[in-house]
Amino acid sequence: MSNMISLIGSITESFTNNLIVEDRYRMILDGLQVTLLITFCAAVLGTLLGGLVCWMRMSRHAPCVWPSPALLP
Repeated sequence: MSNMISLIGSITESFTNNLIVEDRYRMILDGLQVTLLITFCAAVLGTLLGGLVCWMRMSRHAPCVWPSPALLP
């Protein structure tokens, strides 16, 4: 039981030193900001590409229709 208490105390001390005392939480927030930016850009790009493929499949012009089956079989 004392080993468990010692382990929890060690984890608590490490957490406090790394995140609070040394201000490493700022690195985590910076990483979160980059992750959200990449997610937003990927969603916009995916929406634009999906709209383009949809427009190609619904088009009445042959040059627009023939590459679309290669993109979506």
